[in-house]
Amino acid sequence: MENYNNNLREPSNRIRPQDYKLCRIGEGKDIYEGDIIHDTQNREVYWYDVHGAWYMRRKGFTCEVAPMAEHCEIIGNTYENPELIK
Repeated sequence: MENYNNNLREPSNRIRPQDYKLCRIGEGKDIYEGDIIHDTQNREVYWYDVHGAWYMRRKGFTCEVAPMAEHCEIIGNTYENPELIK
């Protein structure tokens, strides 16, 4: 932690999006970067720096997660279940 204008903050180069929850879906489950969610297909969740928002992708298709989050189910993550998005 560092002091910025009398506020303790984590330096931005040490903050990683995957360390923080994205939002809650369906039954109140938290989504994190690298999660694989399913709506009509399996999609990977990732942080898109250019827009400063969470997106999901699969084979060339990307869209923002927030509008679709309540209709999705978490089925795994890219670290433990990479086969789910192939």
